[in-house]
Amino acid sequence: MESFTVCKIEAGRAVLLSQEDFELIEFPVKLLPKDYGKVKISVSSSTEDETEKEDSLKLLLREVELEYGIGEREIERIKEEIGIEGFLSIESLGSTAAILTWKRPFYQIFGNSIKVEAVILNVESEKEEFYNEFVDFVIKGQRTIQVTDTKCRINLPIDLKVSLIIKSSAGCFKSNSIKLKTKKFDDFSGIFLLTDLTDQSSTDRLEFIRDQGGYISRSYYPDHPITAIITDNFESDLFKIGIDNNLPVVCANWLEALVSTRELPHFEDHLLKRI
Repeated sequence: MESFTVCKIEAGRAVLLSQEDFELIEFPVKLLPKDYGKVKISVSSSTEDETEKEDSLKLLLREVELEYGIGEREIERIKEEIGIEGFLSIESLGSTAAILTWKRPFYQIFGNSIKVEAVILNVESEKEEFYNEFVDFVIKGQRTIQVTDTKCRINLPIDLKVSLIIKSSAGCFKSNSIKLKTKKFDDFSGIFLLTDLTDQSSTDRLEFIRDQGGYISRSYYPDHPITAIITDNFESDLFKIGIDNNLPVVCANWLEALVSTRELPHFEDHLLKRI
């Protein structure tokens, strides 16, 4: 008979630590005594009623597997669903950002028997010399992806390839990869602006950008790959939206520079500042 300490319980399984040689074994929670903490396990063989006991044990283990178990078929189903072409896709693409979407929330895919520990945005590029720089830019301020989400925003400093890696109690799963090519800035079709400016000068510039294919909105929608938020008011709702979602918040002179140069002005030169 050997003594064990219960050190972890998850998804119907207990992890037992041997007190003699410190080995770990998994054990069905259903087989633990009510007042567990330290568990003693003995293995013996008896010809008396051996067949009946074995059948009872097999039946109990089968019940445990049906209630808590994760079979190979279930693992293959998850791998197939997440890895299939088109599971991860581009919902909308702008000059500086993209909105990625996937078929359905991860909590629905994995169910109750598997715990999703983290969903990670995996970034790759052929331009290795820029790797650290652009990965830092892509990940900076990236909102943590939740198991209930079906989309996320990603910055686009240069062309890249992305996928999702899902870490779970049943192992890691990787989605299909998609290539994100930055939209060439030869017109305003990749510009998504969110603004509350109403003065005539700004309105004229916004109308010009819209006529050239740009998108102008007065309301925030998380499925828009917003280029910048333009406001001159620190107390505005848009300023708070920008801070909460890590979006660049610039003042009206950024808009003026955009129209006059027909190039994307650096956000850092036009950030909204208190006078």
